[in-house]
Amino acid sequence: MYQGYGNSVGNNFKHVQITTKCRYKMMRTSKIAAFCRAAIEEVCKRHGIAAEIINVQNNHVHLIVDCSRTMRDAKLV
Repeated sequence: MYQGYGNSVGNNFKHVQITTKCRYKMMRTSKIAAFCRAAIEEVCKRHGIAAEIINVQNNHVHLIVDCSRTMRDAKLV
């Protein structure tokens, strides 16, 4: 169903991709990938963003997030 925020009603799903510099394969080990995932989940929770899907790969992270319709893309990233 639709989410209700302070000034708006509705879902606002965004696809965000976070890439390492020069596509460096930084998250090869499962320990670093788990730490990255936990850090992203904590930041999303702190800012009121619902992280629906988090896919951590070797050199980048894909996120599907649901945020307020009034939140700008620059603030989301």
